[in-house]
Parts: sequence; structure tokens; C-alpha cells
Amino acid sequence: MIASSYTRYEQNDREKLESQVLNSLQKENIQNLICDEAEARISLILDPEHPLLFAQQEAAIAGRIGILRYILESSAASEQTLLEAARDNDEI
Repeated sequence: MIASSYTRYEQNDREKLESQVLNSLQKENIQNLICDEAEARISLILDPEHPLLFAQQEAAIAGRIGILRYILESSAASEQTLLEAARDNDEI
């Protein structure tokens, strides 16, 4: 079952960090999705009669690339925070 867009889960700080860390297959899949979107972006063709459609398509692709990059960056940052905490024996 997929949760509603308005469903929020309570997580402590450590759970938030751990839940953001992706495994290598997930990272590879997300990078492949970014590549697919980048290829779609360079394949867009401007129709002079419909410039707004082109802009909307390009913006949608840029948004998808942005969120996918955000997920990868969040994973890397969370992984680094957890590694530093483990190294320093800190509680999160």
C-alpha cells in the first residue's frame, strides 16, 4: 500500500539518518534514472509554435533530475554523519 501524500511518520534523528542511506543498487538505479532524464532533456525539440510546451517539458525534467540528485546527496550526507558519529562514539 502506498501512503497518502499527507502521511507523515515520526522518526527520531538517528532513524531519519538511517532511512536516508541508500544501498549501492539503489544509488545505481537512481543514477540511471538521472541519466534517462538527462537524455530526455537533450532530446527535446523546440517547436517554435509551442515554446511554452517546450519550457514546461524542460522544467518537468529539471525537477525530476533535481529531486533525484537531492535523494543521492541526502544519502551521502546521512551516511557521512553516521560514519562520523560511529567513529567518534557519538549519540545521534
